[in-house]
Amino acid sequence: MNNSASTGLISLFLISIIFLATAGISNEIIFDTNDETLYNIDKYKELLDDSIKEISTYFNIKQVLGKYYNYENTQIVKKIVILIKPYFDINFDLSDLNILISNGEKSLILQYNNEIANVESYDVFEHPNWNKIINGYYSILIISDKDNSILDYNNINDNTDMIYITIIFPDNFNFEKGDTIEVSFLPNSGIVQNLQLKAPLPINKIVNLYS
Repeated sequence: MNNSASTGLISLFLISIIFLATAGISNEIIFDTNDETLYNIDKYKELLDDSIKEISTYFNIKQVLGKYYNYENTQIVKKIVILIKPYFDINFDLSDLNILISNGEKSLILQYNNEIANVESYDVFEHPNWNKIINGYYSILIISDKDNSILDYNNINDNTDMIYITIIFPDNFNFEKGDTIEVSFLPNSGIVQNLQLKAPLPINKIVNLYS
């Protein structure tokens, strides 16, 4: 890990400790206060919890896009891409990452299919690599991989690495306007990372699913 990344992490943890201590002291001392002050303390704690959870996971979720397709006269999100990059220099083998997806009725466990390619000049949703995905698997499109560690060894090792995780939903998995699904990253080691995706109105074919 480079010095700047190490320093950044240390600083974040130190700030977290300070905030925790402050919140703890505030709760012990401020017992005769108004509702607004107590609300602010609770909000600080909530923000702190979110920050600690975020930096305790491997990946920063930069973007999640979906593409609508017409299926039996209904517009459904059939493909999604999840843009991720590591928060810091790590040594992570993509074959160690499973993905759980649930829509409240069905759950899918996806494994990496070892099919990987550079995005190059392709439309991300029309890349030939999509044709290699079968049910139960996801694939990878590379955006940034300066040492080719991802392309050659499936290994994310630098905080400048950036990839799209590409997923196709099977026909019996519904994700249409107004629906919400939960996506969980399940690494062999480390904290499970969850995100909720909601399908907006299909005003455009390609839509943002995560904010």
